[in-house]
Amino acid sequence: FEALIRWRHPVRGLVSPFEFLPAAERAGLMGELDEVILDKSCAAAAILNTWGLSHASISVNMSMSLLQDTEILARLKRHTDQHGIRPCNLRLELLESTLLDERSDIIVKNAHKLIRHGYAVELDDFRTGHAAIATLRKFSVSRIKIDRSFVRDALIDPNDAAIARMVTVLAETLGLRVLAEGVETDAQRALLLGQGCQNFQGYYFSRPVPIVQFE
Repeated sequence: FEALIRWRHPVRGLVSPFEFLPAAERAGLMGELDEVILDKSCAAAAILNTWGLSHASISVNMSMSLLQDTEILARLKRHTDQHGIRPCNLRLELLESTLLDERSDIIVKNAHKLIRHGYAVELDDFRTGHAAIATLRKFSVSRIKIDRSFVRDALIDPNDAAIARMVTVLAETLGLRVLAEGVETDAQRALLLGQGCQNFQGYYFSRPVPIVQFE
């Protein structure tokens, strides 16, 4: 559902989040953007429910401003109630850098609050930072997502393949699930599967598409 947060510029066409998100942050518009993303994600989850996929979930990237909001639970509940979905229909993604942020205390409290109310919290773009590993358990994340930079060259770079394997072993040791991002070929999937990774996402399965086409 990356397609939900892409933006079509009237002149330049489709603009990726890597371009417009920094601009939105500089302009102080992340709060408004969070509301749009939450609304669109919950609406899509509601559509999946109508297809009989009541246990399907959509992963939503959480901005720093949203993670620090003391009213985060009320904001999420407003969207889930409006669209008639359950907390388990959303998976909330934290970036690894979030664990290293000096403001992490409020983020930790919010993460535990969300987990207690049925939301799954995931760690996105994991790159094995030592400080992040040391504080990983206090976030009670349910899944680690291996950064796509390690997946991309895993077949040709033994170091990247070793790091992907290390993340998988770390997740298993901590009792967490692991997902590999950016899988584009069957060979990449086979390598990661052989290393013990069981969950994948990437262009190998599908490029982002409108939900009508997804059906």
